[in-house]
Amino acid sequence: MIRLAFVTVLGVACAVAFGLYYVVGNTGGGGVPAETVALQDAESEPDTPIGDTPPEKFYFLRDFDLSGDDLTMVLYGVGENNTDIAIRDAAALRAAQQDAYVLRTSLGDSIAQTALRDTNTVVDTLFAALYRDDTLIASVECPPMVCSAHDGRFLAGLADVAVPLVASTAVFDDYTAYLDGIAGIEQSPYFQFLDNADGRIPTPQITPSVQVTLPTLTIATASAFSPDDHTAALRATLANSLPAGATLGNITARNLGPAFLTDLDNGRAVQVAGAPVTNTGLGFYNFIVTINGISEIDMSALGDITATPFDDTADLVAALIGTGLTCTDCYSLRPAEGFTAVPRQNDARPEAYSLTFYDLREAP
Repeated sequence: MIRLAFVTVLGVACAVAFGLYYVVGNTGGGGVPAETVALQDAESEPDTPIGDTPPEKFYFLRDFDLSGDDLTMVLYGVGENNTDIAIRDAAALRAAQQDAYVLRTSLGDSIAQTALRDTNTVVDTLFAALYRDDTLIASVECPPMVCSAHDGRFLAGLADVAVPLVASTAVFDDYTAYLDGIAGIEQSPYFQFLDNADGRIPTPQITPSVQVTLPTLTIATASAFSPDDHTAALRATLANSLPAGATLGNITARNLGPAFLTDLDNGRAVQVAGAPVTNTGLGFYNFIVTINGISEIDMSALGDITATPFDDTADLVAALIGTGLTCTDCYSLRPAEGFTAVPRQNDARPEAYSLTFYDLREAP
């Protein structure tokens, strides 16, 4: 497997075509190339003036194994309006193997190698990629100013038999359908993933889940309340009331802090002398339940999970003293945020899978 690459520095005058190339090789068969080897020692290059450096033709297909028919060559930025194109005609690739080239200069090698040594940066982009059986076996990289310049390359008719490289995306909400979609693409003569050597397809099946916040629990801060004990009680209650296919996940307790005297009309804390009226004798907890295996839930299926009523009348009357307010039905003691009187679904993770693939059919 051979990977050919060009690297150059964009600071060089555009009037001269520069290029650096290197081979990436892995003799062990298919997959993404893994090793980079410089073809020429930059320090051995002659110190030739820029104006005297003639461009050389680099025939980037000559070292590729183009045997067989299940080949796809992608050329980047060489189509109309700098679009990407794909060639699936193996005979055309073999016919162009000895003639297709891009230009390079030895001086470009030297300058680029110096830049890489000094900055440890690579200034190249993918120009060509060769796939066999939808697996990357070789690629060519070089700066756009070299490979994408129309006067700096000769494609030996490959552009004439190419089709536009068109990416498509399919979305699935069912894992079986997702796997069927993969099989359909792999078996189709018209669609390809263009390399799945790293095994990213298929992705593991997603376990759907839903997160529910139970009604806020009001407690007296002086009581011996244990969030852990309450969590265990909730788990026992909910375990037998889940819908079919659902399992109970984590239950998280969230301390909402002290009570604030709150106007029920606007939900705002009542203030006296610029400070909110608080009651530290009360506290609040929310319990957030994760249910796996489903992505939505009918709250009635959970049964009676209403928080145990807490009589805070005396605390409310005490909080109203000194405010000039007397309507106990107009105000309540609430936490600063997060209070909920009914269970609510606040998050869901449904099954969702996407496939990105390429349509390599002839353009209409």
